[in-house]
Amino acid sequence: MPLTDKQKKHIENNFIKHIYGPQHLEQFVKSGKILSWEEFEGYDENLVQTLKKIIGTRPDPEEEAEWRSIVSQLDKPSEELRSLLQAYISHWQTSQPHGHHLEEAQTHLNGLDNKLEEEEWNSITPLFETPDEELRIRLQAFLSHWPNSSHQEEAYAALAGIDQQMEMNEWEYLNKMSIPAMIDYLTKYPYSTHLNEIDDAVWNILAPYNNSVDLRERLEQYRYYFPNGIHMMEAYNIVSSLDEWADVKSSEDLKKTNDYIKMHPDSPFFNDARVNFFELKKRELEKMKREFNEYDYNNLLFYLNEKIFSENDLIEHGVATKESIEILKRIEEVKDRLPNIDDVITKCQPICYENNTDIYLFGIPGTGKSCVLAGMVSAKATPLSYNSVLSGGRYADAMVQYLTQGIPPPPTRINYLTTIKGDITDSKGQMHNINLVEMAGEEFAFHIADNDRNEITFEDMGTGVTDLLTNDNRKVFFIVVDPTKLNIKFNKVFLVQDERGEIVTDTRTVTVNQHECLKRLIDLFRLPENEKILKNVEAIHFIITKADMFKCQPHERDQYAVNFFTKEYYNIFQSLTALCREHGINSNKKNKALDGIPKLYTFSLGKFYVGNIVEFNDNDSLKIINAIINYTTSVTKKSFWDKVKNLFNGGN
Repeated sequence: MPLTDKQKKHIENNFIKHIYGPQHLEQFVKSGKILSWEEFEGYDENLVQTLKKIIGTRPDPEEEAEWRSIVSQLDKPSEELRSLLQAYISHWQTSQPHGHHLEEAQTHLNGLDNKLEEEEWNSITPLFETPDEELRIRLQAFLSHWPNSSHQEEAYAALAGIDQQMEMNEWEYLNKMSIPAMIDYLTKYPYSTHLNEIDDAVWNILAPYNNSVDLRERLEQYRYYFPNGIHMMEAYNIVSSLDEWADVKSSEDLKKTNDYIKMHPDSPFFNDARVNFFELKKRELEKMKREFNEYDYNNLLFYLNEKIFSENDLIEHGVATKESIEILKRIEEVKDRLPNIDDVITKCQPICYENNTDIYLFGIPGTGKSCVLAGMVSAKATPLSYNSVLSGGRYADAMVQYLTQGIPPPPTRINYLTTIKGDITDSKGQMHNINLVEMAGEEFAFHIADNDRNEITFEDMGTGVTDLLTNDNRKVFFIVVDPTKLNIKFNKVFLVQDERGEIVTDTRTVTVNQHECLKRLIDLFRLPENEKILKNVEAIHFIITKADMFKCQPHERDQYAVNFFTKEYYNIFQSLTALCREHGINSNKKNKALDGIPKLYTFSLGKFYVGNIVEFNDNDSLKIINAIINYTTSVTKKSFWDKVKNLFNGGN
């Protein structure tokens, strides 16, 4: 702040004019009129320097006043006096005015600190006998007040003793099953001697190996609490193996699970893997039982070789027998000894011999027509015999060989058609001459029930089987139905034109509905154009295949079939009954009320085992043969002497 004109005038009157009058200068300095030396700019420099020298040798009035206020309390040591001394030293340490008392103040402060420190320390020491939280707080405050105290080491030792005693008391009552309680304990005592014990206790709570549902989250929690914990490596290994186990578990693959158990016996998920392993074994056994005909026998052989399943496991659960397992073990060798069905078929001709009754098996692909035929020609107690030389006799021989080895005959090739000439001897010794007509399911599905050209008369269809249908032989029709599948998928070969205009084959997957095909067949028979065929039909019945897969007891199969057919094919059944009555088919001489009603025959080749191995039982085959006897005309069976006599008489 600049000097005012009045101040400058005052200086001139009282200092410059009386420079040698000290009484005036002293009065002037004491009055506090000098504010800033810069304000003397313009005055004579010698005069200003003289003024500074004179003023510099005089005490500061404010310093003198502050010191006098302290001196009055020097005989009363206190924290307040300590603060006053510290403030005084802070105020005047840099300017150090003439006559200051800084050294004296520092001496008093040092003495006062020692005295106050000792007083505070002496007030604390009696508490050492009963160490508690109060003593802990007092010691911490003491060290904060006197960081360079001579009692520092003693204070720290006392604090350590208090912490140790308090920790011991708290540890005794700590809930060691509560993670929050233990973490709070470590927060309070970070250098606790029980650190490893708490680490171990928290690990055992967070990482129980018998439950891996939220294990990753729990392991991350452990790693958060103990970044350098004694179980960190173990936690890391578990987390790193968690993804591998998750992949194995989600695959639901018995082979993978078995490999995991063998390769990781020390895995934290070992028990989970074992539980999963037995559950997958159970599912696999159920699959074997449910899909015995489609189940890959190579998987079964692998499981046996790896001891995942024992032979007793399979036998006890009814999915195999000792004999069926032995067949599977040498299945390739067995198949190599069996004839190639396709090769056999090419050597067979579709000839329906005159004056025989033609027996037809209608059904879409995969319904089991070939199995029905194989059962009839293979039955051990059968009254049916066939000629193995004529027409499809070689095919019949091949089917017998397959069943003898416990293997169902393979599906016939597309568009296959042949006949087997045979005869059946009834209980009275009468012979029933028959032609068993074997056709591929595609022949029925696409050349009859749903032909591409929409022909409505069998004569115009121009296929092999329709040519046979229009002959003059008496006929018995069996419509074969698979109760396990309403829709059946298979590959069909189409002739198509390629980009160059050439005709090539194209194989496509098509779906055939049994219900629709059977309805079309019956509708075709109802047309007047096909009436000629029906005049030669003695009977039309249904065969419900795969009866061994019915969810019922063996003696309940017939009723199961009736219930199934009533539910799924009732309209077709009623329509066929009306057609049969109209044309005198399925006549019943004993009970006219039953005229025209088709019968339902359940059929199974026997007991099937995994790998599509069959233990052949001819009971159902014999039922079909007896049904044929009932609806075919018999001829007297010639004796040996009749044949000799006929030969000499020029007969055939």
